[in-house]
Amino acid sequence: APESPSTQTIRPGGANAPTVVGQRRATCEQIRRNARFNIYFDKVEIEKLVQTVSDATCRTFILPENVRGRISIVGPENGKVEVNADEFYRAFLAALDANGLAVYTQGDFSKIIDKRNAKQTPIPTISPDGSYTTAEQMVTKLFKVKYVEIEPLRAVLQQLVSQNGDTIPFPPDTLIINDLGSNMHRLERIIRQLDTRSSSEEMRIIQVQYANAQEIAD
Repeated sequence: APESPSTQTIRPGGANAPTVVGQRRATCEQIRRNARFNIYFDKVEIEKLVQTVSDATCRTFILPENVRGRISIVGPENGKVEVNADEFYRAFLAALDANGLAVYTQGDFSKIIDKRNAKQTPIPTISPDGSYTTAEQMVTKLFKVKYVEIEPLRAVLQQLVSQNGDTIPFPPDTLIINDLGSNMHRLERIIRQLDTRSSSEEMRIIQVQYANAQEIAD
């Protein structure tokens, strides 16, 4: 029988190889949009967890041969509490981070890599005013420093980045930070607090209404 327009048959390795049928992304997303999932994975092989997450989120993952091991994700009430696909994916990212792994997306594919190498891959790069994820996903963000010197600020932030995160100064006024999106929001708040004009340099203009300005100054 002819294949339906929404499916595609892939036969890797020749005509006698096993048949794999995959659905297009739009159809997958329609099916999963209102789906709910129970989270309870007790030391499962990472490739099995990745397959489950792929089915739940309609994402295609590339898992290199050197990424192996077991991962546990334990949900409330032994996994009886249901979550949606986005919450499931955030839990998956957190589990990968806890095991020293990260995900970066390139086109329609997401690749799982060693977190230590994440900054050398095309992870999302955020402009100074850009929005970004709050999940445990590696991102690069550029900060424009206005009032303080870059190196003292960088020295403080380097102690606050997550494991395998880093800070790169680019004089005279740019600071590049590679870190998890969840921690980057924290660093952004700290930078706003530290990168302020010194009180000794502050100037205020007060309009005098009735008295003589010189007398008040004296």
